[in-house]
Amino acid sequence: MSELLIQCRFIAHSYTGVRQNRDGRDELDWPPAPARLHQAFIASTLASLPESRRGEFATETLDALRWLEILPPPEITASRLADDSGHRRVLKVAMPHNSPRKPGNFSEEHSDLPPVLRATPDHEDPLFAAYRWVNDSPEFSRHAELHLPALLEAAAKLRYFGRAEDRVECEIHWHADERQEPVSDSHEIWRPSPQTEDVRLLTARPESTRELMEEFQSANQRRAREAKKPARLFLRYQSYVREAAEGLIPVHVAVFNVFEAGNPDALVCDATNAHRWRSPLRALACKIAKQADRWNNPALADELISGHVAGGGHTQQPHLAFVPLPSLSHSSKADGRVRRYALVGYAERGMASDAFSIYRTLAASLDGEEIETDHRLQLVYELL
Repeated sequence: MSELLIQCRFIAHSYTGVRQNRDGRDELDWPPAPARLHQAFIASTLASLPESRRGEFATETLDALRWLEILPPPEITASRLADDSGHRRVLKVAMPHNSPRKPGNFSEEHSDLPPVLRATPDHEDPLFAAYRWVNDSPEFSRHAELHLPALLEAAAKLRYFGRAEDRVECEIHWHADERQEPVSDSHEIWRPSPQTEDVRLLTARPESTRELMEEFQSANQRRAREAKKPARLFLRYQSYVREAAEGLIPVHVAVFNVFEAGNPDALVCDATNAHRWRSPLRALACKIAKQADRWNNPALADELISGHVAGGGHTQQPHLAFVPLPSLSHSSKADGRVRRYALVGYAERGMASDAFSIYRTLAASLDGEEIETDHRLQLVYELL
């Protein structure tokens, strides 16, 4: 499977493009519609380019866009958005302009008002949108390699994506083999779907590039006040469904105290030194995991507990986490010191029952075990 990936990162960590919903009302265009990327490539290719030089400098890029428009709609990976609905300004401030249609009341909607709808990420990473085409045909690979230089040049020229303040950095990656990454907690995947619909986005269709170019040329011949045709007439709507990485709920949690021989009080350490207990605790758990006679499915137990698959390498499924727990002191002060360790066990839905049995067996096996024989540090299972 070959993969073509176009990535856009928003420099200002925000995006203000809008689209019209089925009721004709403006809504935030997130994820940004694939047609917006298509039009942005056309605009950046033709910017400051006289018609006499268009064949020399724009033909290859336009040919690449004509190829993209006949492909199926791309899959979109985009940032999760923060909910800022409670922080938007109620009063709208107008931007000065010389429009003869300027309303007397700037609290009304007007095209020259600053945007109210704005996409901002709910994470610290840059606001991000990526468009991905995957195909296993030799023809797709041949055309992708043919048009890649022109697309790379178009991506290097692309600076705006939406309104003037929506500055972007665009990159294109081509892989001869598909590289499917797991969905990050900070991203969502939007997949084209003919059956269901979470959002309806405009995409390019066959002949979109030609028709948009003809509209661009005819616009130069119109009278100043003559309305131009909306771009959506040259595009098509595509239904998309949302797929996001959801937070996992553990199938089993076990909490342990650490005691020193002869001392009835559980030991305490600061968060910086919590690894002093975590490392031997994990080593002991992994040692128990390899005792095949304890498990109905030894390979699964080893993978879930150690986080590694047989033969080496990290497992790709949820597994056991070792978590130091800062807690309250005897005087109910939140001092941030670690007094307990939690073994938090995760699993995919289809194996939740088997995983629960494995984690429960591990917790029982660790109860009373020594994790540092030199100091006689002992684990004691604390019932929740």
